Amino acid sequence: MRWRRSGAHRGVHGGCTQGDTSPISEKSFRVTAGCVAALLTLSSIPLLFLEGESRLLAQAVSLGTANLIAVLISTVGVVRSNGVERRWRLFIWAVLIFEFGGLADWIRASRYHPSVVTLNPFDILYLLPFVLVVIGLLLIPTEQEDRSRMTAEDPDGRPRYSDPLVVLDGLVIVVSLLLITWIAVLSRIVASGVQGVPFFLAIALPLGGMLTVALVVLMTAFRCPRNGRSLALLGIGLAVLIIPESAVFGLTVSQAELASSTAPYWVGVNFGEPLIALGLVVPERQRAMGGLEDGATSAKPVSGRLSGFWGHAYVPYLPLGAAAVVIVALAADGKELGGGALYLTLVLATLVALRQVITVSQNIRLLATVRAAHERLRHQAFHDSLTGLPNRALFTRELERAIERHRADGSSAIVLFCDLDDFKAVNDSLGHAAGDALLRTVASRLRAAIRCEDLAARLGGDEFAVLVAGTKDADDAHVTGERAGERILVAMGNPCVIHGARRYVQVSIGLAIADSRDPVDVPEQLMHRADEAMYQSKQRGKGKLVVYRRAEPLTAETKDPSSSVVVPRTLEDFTLGHSVALCYQPICRLSDGRTVGAEAVLCRTPSRGDLIPAGELLVKAEREGFVDELEKSVFERAFGELPELRDRLGAHVCLHLDVSPSRAADPDLVDHVEGLLRRHGVSADELVLELSRTSRIPDLLAAGATLSRLANAGTVIALDDVGASESSLAAFYQLPVRLLKIDAALSGDLVADQRAPWSVLSSTRAAVIEFAVANGLRVGADGVRTRAQLRHLQAAGCALGQGPLIGSPQPLRELAPVRTLTSTRAD
Repeated sequence: MRWRRSGAHRGVHGGCTQGDTSPISEKSFRVTAGCVAALLTLSSIPLLFLEGESRLLAQAVSLGTANLIAVLISTVGVVRSNGVERRWRLFIWAVLIFEFGGLADWIRASRYHPSVVTLNPFDILYLLPFVLVVIGLLLIPTEQEDRSRMTAEDPDGRPRYSDPLVVLDGLVIVVSLLLITWIAVLSRIVASGVQGVPFFLAIALPLGGMLTVALVVLMTAFRCPRNGRSLALLGIGLAVLIIPESAVFGLTVSQAELASSTAPYWVGVNFGEPLIALGLVVPERQRAMGGLEDGATSAKPVSGRLSGFWGHAYVPYLPLGAAAVVIVALAADGKELGGGALYLTLVLATLVALRQVITVSQNIRLLATVRAAHERLRHQAFHDSLTGLPNRALFTRELERAIERHRADGSSAIVLFCDLDDFKAVNDSLGHAAGDALLRTVASRLRAAIRCEDLAARLGGDEFAVLVAGTKDADDAHVTGERAGERILVAMGNPCVIHGARRYVQVSIGLAIADSRDPVDVPEQLMHRADEAMYQSKQRGKGKLVVYRRAEPLTAETKDPSSSVVVPRTLEDFTLGHSVALCYQPICRLSDGRTVGAEAVLCRTPSRGDLIPAGELLVKAEREGFVDELEKSVFERAFGELPELRDRLGAHVCLHLDVSPSRAADPDLVDHVEGLLRRHGVSADELVLELSRTSRIPDLLAAGATLSRLANAGTVIALDDVGASESSLAAFYQLPVRLLKIDAALSGDLVADQRAPWSVLSSTRAAVIEFAVANGLRVGADGVRTRAQLRHLQAAGCALGQGPLIGSPQPLRELAPVRTLTSTRAD
């Protein structure tokens, strides 16, 4: 097998270094371990049945075989490693070499003095292996060392325990093992009456072994070894080797006859040294590397973190459990604890009790911290981060409660819809930071202008709303609402100093009231009325309070002051004048360039001017209150033209249609779409409904219920313009979304003649794509203009694309098949 140097081809996953640091392969290790186990078992069986000289001879042969195998295997581990991996193996290898010499001396002594063997001052050299083992163990590479070279934080590693708990866990491990050693060996040695060097050696050897095993357990619990299998084999091997050797020394001190007393212990010694040697060559368990490849995922990193957590939590209690088993066994045998065993038991019980007291106190503090964090998260979920006001979600929830009371007992529900006038001019002239400062000032004045029982919220952008606590009397409700609106106008009348510039703030307010004379059934109806009244305020010169009255409906002919475009009521009104038409923009699959979809958009024809995005037209239709009729006309026309659309594109494309925010929660949308699918013989999975400006959806929960009915039937729900100013992340987890289409602005830095002014644009785009892919969503990109932009989006994980490079929106009669991306000339 070709050997690669330690650390080569190394990567990182979850803070743990991955590398080829194993002397032999996994397959070779398993074959070696099986052969060693079979050979040692066969050589150890005679020790249990032979007697006298024959047993001593068999003992010498089996021990020599085991030690020789251990030396050979450990030599392979040392030779086929380097760097820090070789250093720790060298110390363990030296221990096995020393054991080989010690074994020869022991066999010689027992061969010439088969009855008893006594300890002498030269046997103090048997303490040297413990020193070598400790040094070797401390040199074993750990995952913490790898993390410290990469990052100061460890979010995916083991939990960070306090220093007192670490110290107490270490003491529990040491005292537990000391108790076991005392009961098994030390008490018998102390009671034997041996003194001098033999007594020192008889005590030092078991204690040294106990401390060595304790060190292995401590490293497993607190140091997170890189190769846990290696440390486990070393720990088991040391325990299997040290326990019988300590027992043999105890028998030596008590002058027992070796030939008849030590054979069972030497069987344990036979397996101890080969286990240690196997620990030098066992391969490191491979774990999944970070990242996703071809959509594949792996649960191994998660299981690794979980195993690290449980290992840290419970490994310190394994020696404690073993000590408890030994104490229970003594009690069952009718023996009483006394002397050193009793004192050690009391110390152990005290340590465990103290640890539990500290743990309980820390858990109480942790619960308090979690509760505070929960409150902070709850506040963040229902409040606007910029102004500190309640957000749309909280306002919608409280409005729903007000409407429920209105339906139940006839009490009034009062809403003020507030929109800042000329806010865009502040952003354009003073910058976005000044705009944010202005919004904070407006929020502060709005909060001060209303009563404590009223609720002011920021709905998004420069839009605010106030839910006024109403009364059952209709006249009182109108007076209360109008007074609240007047207080807001007065509060906004004083000039603001924004970044050194003096600005007057005007706000257009629409007031809508649901009372016994003019009831409403759903919150959206009341919000729509308030929105219409606010829009009428802007038409009347801005900075005014307008009350919605059913007797004086707002006309649909009102113009938006910012534009000269008058929005007709139906699609027929667009097409009659030949100024606006229903166009289709091809959508391609970026992996192979095939046309897989087409989006229906409303646009001006070239003879009358430039293209007008469908979003602007839909916004105007929403303002005028006939967006339902307009979208139904668009849907009907697009479904009717779908067969010709597929013929012209030469592909069985899916139809993409835009849904306005106000219709997303309308149950009639489901009936309308299902009726179109049936009449035109179109499968539900051939339809994609795209939602933009999701922050303006009045009720995400209701929209989720409505759209889920369509999604369950097979219709694809997509979020459009993700990354735009009015896109909402909350829509992602409250709507049944299967496709995310990122806004063209997110790839602006990829266009050769356009540079984005924000340095975080590329990282934001990557985060959005990774977020979608990690949650099993497809990603599309709008505004694809150049080949370089296309290649970058392909590499980033975008599945679909549309834009000038692929094809601009065209009327159906001018639509032609799209050239494949591979044949398109590079920019």
